[in-house]
Amino acid sequence: MASALIARCLRKKRWSLLVFAAIVLAALSITRSVLPQSDQPQPDEPQSAQSQPDEPQSTQPQPDEPQSDQPQPESPCELEAVVPQDQGELKADCEALWEFFTNFDEHGILDDPDLPDAWGRNTPLHEWHGIAVVNNRVEELFLLTHTGSSGSISESIPLLSRLDNLRWLEIEGFGSGGTIPPEIGEFPNLRGLSLQVNNLSGSIPPEVGQLTNLIALNFGYNNLTGLIPPELAKLNKLEYLSLYANYLEGSIPPELGQLTNLRELHLFNNRLTGVIPEGINQIPNLEILSVEGNSLSVEGNSLSVEGNSEPPCELEAVVPQDQEELKADCEALWEFFTNFDEHGILDDPDSPDAWGWNTPLHEWHGIAVVNNRVEELFLLTHTGSSGSISESIPLLSRLDSLRWLEIEGFGSGGTIPPEIGEFPNLRGLSLLGNNLSGSIPPEVGQLTNLIALNFGYNNLTGLIPPELARLTNLEYLLLHENHLEILIPPEFSQLTNLRELYLSKID
Repeated sequence: MASALIARCLRKKRWSLLVFAAIVLAALSITRSVLPQSDQPQPDEPQSAQSQPDEPQSTQPQPDEPQSDQPQPESPCELEAVVPQDQGELKADCEALWEFFTNFDEHGILDDPDLPDAWGRNTPLHEWHGIAVVNNRVEELFLLTHTGSSGSISESIPLLSRLDNLRWLEIEGFGSGGTIPPEIGEFPNLRGLSLQVNNLSGSIPPEVGQLTNLIALNFGYNNLTGLIPPELAKLNKLEYLSLYANYLEGSIPPELGQLTNLRELHLFNNRLTGVIPEGINQIPNLEILSVEGNSLSVEGNSLSVEGNSEPPCELEAVVPQDQEELKADCEALWEFFTNFDEHGILDDPDSPDAWGWNTPLHEWHGIAVVNNRVEELFLLTHTGSSGSISESIPLLSRLDSLRWLEIEGFGSGGTIPPEIGEFPNLRGLSLLGNNLSGSIPPEVGQLTNLIALNFGYNNLTGLIPPELARLTNLEYLLLHENHLEILIPPEFSQLTNLRELYLSKID
């Protein structure tokens, strides 16, 4: 029960944040629409052509006032308010960042005008989101989002190589795909590099071995293939190496045993085979070695994790076997898991609330059990998943007590399946930030108990189905940041309980 209450509190907080954002945006929109245009005379105000008593006319711009007919520079780095123009090195850093931005961020995640730390003309460089300036040079770039970006990491990262004081580079959770470019080796001063959760494919370039000042390297939760390059052994200062949840194959290079400063090595959930090199186990500072989910052995003893001989729902430690309805809910969840979560996000062995054999069902991550039935499923991650929402969600329809279903930020794509209408008791549904495409199925209109619906930050297209007007209990409808045609069906006048309707469109 405690876990259920916590889940509900988190869910209410999350919806309240979305609603607050919607209220603010709506208020701004209304304000803009009712404000008079600046070039029209207003009632009870004198015409601008009439001189006022005791006020001299002036046709010259006043000192310290910008001239309206002056064109704005293409780059904000030319503005004193962004970068002091006498700081030539910092200005050069700014220009490199702006070139990266214009190539990478077509969706406008970084220069969102509603963010106080947005990149652009109104914010000093040292206040830009994810930027750290030390001694008038850019030393850190940390970008984290689960909303996706249309730009390519492969093409964009090389544009940052001019940041010759860069110490930390972390771009995580964009999911835009591409490969790790060989130019990644052109950042000799880097101490930390993370590109996890970006849907990256291809192999790890051997040029990574040129980053000899690295102490932390993370390429986890991508779709990388091929072998682990032995050139990583050149990173003799490395303390943390994470390549987990990819499709890497072959054996662990014995050269990695030369990384004498290594403290953590995470290789779980790949396709590695062979024997763990003896030198790995002899690294003097190694504290954590995670190799689960591979087919590895030590001196002939297999470490391959193939799973228990029977499903976890058959175990008393997971579900009391006399609670048949809860056991049926567990089986539906496990079928969903085995189809959706090939990367092992939910059964991460390092997580205390992982799904699986050692954890009671009511403690599984994102699960709320009320009165011996599963009532809530909330999965939020920016780590990506190789499974398809289109094929996986229908497997949950057997959870006939489910009230809240929120799967957000996986970015694995697919479409919203018509089977989404087979959850008649749902009161909250969110598929925010999953890179979903296609149209909104009219079957959503069958969810007549919904009070909150969120399909925001996807790539949905087409018209808004008029069948949504059947959701007469609906209070919050969020379809923002898609490619939908913004034509509100006239039937929406029937949604008398609607408090927030959010329809902003991606250009």
